[in-house]
Amino acid sequence: MNLMNALNLRMVAMAILAGATISTISVAAAEPRLSDYVHPFVGAQGEGNTFPGPSAPFGMIQISPDTDTTNWDTDSGYEHTDPTIQGFSLTHLSGTGCPDLGDFLFMPQVGEPSFVAGAKDQPGSRYQSAFSHADESAAAGYYKIRLQKSGVLAELAAGERSGILRFTFPASDQASILTDLSHVISGGRWRIAQSRLRIEDGSTVTGFHLVNGWAKERHLYFAARYSRPFDRAQIISNGRPVNYKSYVNYRFRSRNEAAGTNLQLLASFKTHADEVIR
Repeated sequence: MNLMNALNLRMVAMAILAGATISTISVAAAEPRLSDYVHPFVGAQGEGNTFPGPSAPFGMIQISPDTDTTNWDTDSGYEHTDPTIQGFSLTHLSGTGCPDLGDFLFMPQVGEPSFVAGAKDQPGSRYQSAFSHADESAAAGYYKIRLQKSGVLAELAAGERSGILRFTFPASDQASILTDLSHVISGGRWRIAQSRLRIEDGSTVTGFHLVNGWAKERHLYFAARYSRPFDRAQIISNGRPVNYKSYVNYRFRSRNEAAGTNLQLLASFKTHADEVIR
């Protein structure tokens, strides 16, 4: 066999090998994963009382949208037929017969911010937002929705002990993310006994609240780190910004730290088109 014939045979063998490799990769890619069979919206309408947001197996965090907190039949916080989303809270239960959790709600806003969720029979009111199921999707470990009021695309993911909220904003001089410590899934019965907020630095916030809910004296804590520094951060108590001069007769109150039963944090930003804040 001369050199030319040997080279030709080698090239043919390499082509066959490459074809076999590509075929193997294509077959592997076509094989479904077990997670592809997960449908997070099963049970999210009626009394199934499931939530569609992500949670790792036995995870501490279950980030999910809340459409209602006072309806006793919306134990998971989400009802598929509701027209609005109040925001995205960090703890949820599926399949229970009573409402609870829904701790620490995060809600992006564009324009003049509001500090009250609003009623779902008035979809344009307060910080809640109308949404369409056509703009909503969920898979194992992931949830996505576009909020019609602000135009923000919200994406959620969760690990064993932490979670990520990814908000894609339009261009605005008044973009913000509200964290509402007074929000819980209560069925109209449970209440916040005490809460505390502290702005640790230019992009980190910590907080706590004590809830008298189905489980009495439920203590919960959180720490939130933002992917970019705040342009401005304010603690809101009973609908008003907290500042040192207004609370000179109280201990442990300043613009960076406050306690109470109705606390929110407003993190404000100027955003360009399609800017992502996590």
